[in-house]
Amino acid sequence: MTREPLLRAMAGLALLTVLIVACVGAALSVRRHLGNLAEQLRESQEASARLEGALARGQQIRDASAADGAAVFAADYLESAQDSIATADLQSRLRTMALEKRVELVSLNTLAARQTGDVTFVGVRLAFRAPLPAVQALLHATETVQPILFVERLTMRADPTSVRSGDVREQGAPLSVEMDVYAPKRPRALAAAVAPAMRVEPAPGGLRP
Repeated sequence: MTREPLLRAMAGLALLTVLIVACVGAALSVRRHLGNLAEQLRESQEASARLEGALARGQQIRDASAADGAAVFAADYLESAQDSIATADLQSRLRTMALEKRVELVSLNTLAARQTGDVTFVGVRLAFRAPLPAVQALLHATETVQPILFVERLTMRADPTSVRSGDVREQGAPLSVEMDVYAPKRPRALAAAVAPAMRVEPAPGGLRP
């Protein structure tokens, strides 16, 4: 008979332990759910910001069209009418961006120009080595610069040289990156509506097209 209270106490302790574990599990589940909700809210806010930017851009286009304000968008295009000069301009801009983002530039090669409607796109294939944070910084700069640049192909892989040598820098092991970048030349109709501006000359020396 003396063992019965002990058994009841042990059973109560076991039940209490189960309840505590269940409460902790529920708390962790709620925490994960709140974290997911916060992430979804952040993504929704980012999408909303992008949508607002697109709507504002559309309004600018409508306003410019109504007011014949073609000059508003002149900076979105490369200025030269010649493909070779426009390509050299694009190479110079990409070379400068690569230096600013501290990536190790390997090559800049000319791609065939493309025609879409009355707009000609000149292209450059950019190859470089850099750790992932520097790659991300260069891509962000490419997306936000003027004139508008389009990354149409991007490949990344572990750089074989760094793998063999064990090269691991402060920001991580370098990656070998190759991307195709295109930029639009200013259409003739738009060029006739704006005053010519000073063209950025390619930097002397360095890598050649």
